[in-house]
Amino acid sequence: MLQSLKVSESGMIGQQQKLEILANNLANANTPGFKRLLTTFESVQPAQAFPTPANPNRPPEPSLRPIQPGSLLRMRTALDLHPGSVRLTGNPLDVAIEGDGFFVVRTPQGDRYTRNGSFTLDDEGRLTTQDGSPVLGEGGPIELPPDAVVEIASDGAVQADGTEIGRLKLVRPANRFAFTPEGSTRLRPVKTAPLPQAIPADDVRIAVGALEESNTNPISELVQMITAQRIFEAGQRVLVANDEALRKATNELPKVG
Repeated sequence: MLQSLKVSESGMIGQQQKLEILANNLANANTPGFKRLLTTFESVQPAQAFPTPANPNRPPEPSLRPIQPGSLLRMRTALDLHPGSVRLTGNPLDVAIEGDGFFVVRTPQGDRYTRNGSFTLDDEGRLTTQDGSPVLGEGGPIELPPDAVVEIASDGAVQADGTEIGRLKLVRPANRFAFTPEGSTRLRPVKTAPLPQAIPADDVRIAVGALEESNTNPISELVQMITAQRIFEAGQRVLVANDEALRKATNELPKVG
């Protein structure tokens, strides 16, 4: 009976975690460049349920395997790197990557990766993200002369008054398990994964005056949230029923005989 309580608990914890992830996906449905998290569950034996952190490069199970008697559930996550739709904005510093790849931005914690191409110029003439993080070119941060007319070409070249100043650096991850989310649209590299490789300049394709939208499908996320909530409630009922049975056994069995 105690084992059934543990099984119910593991299922409820998993569904609660899934609800939190789905809620975050839904909250970022309108965030440019956001990549939703996918969740899957696997059946594990109690001794394996809470091990040391698993290898992040291991793909999640494609589907829920049959649950063996006495086994618990463990959730795995992976980024969905499918591109979102492209929305025209008309802003010359808004850019969207056509195909795969990520922009590189510099932060105090190290280089980070994003599909959010909503860029601007800071007071020092550097091309930055909206929160002020420098956008990296092939030679480092891109610095532009003051009062220049800035244009970004479809091949990633950044021009000031018609003169090329730099070229946006784009990288391609080894696989979708090479990154882990950091904030709403930034990704940091997983230490055990191969480093992202720079995309050759000839392969770079940029849509200028446009932004890539989130790849979250609000309807799909809502349906999954409802399903997860119902599974959580079913686990609650099982937990209450087992708790009641355990209470009766504890209180009434000693009276027998």
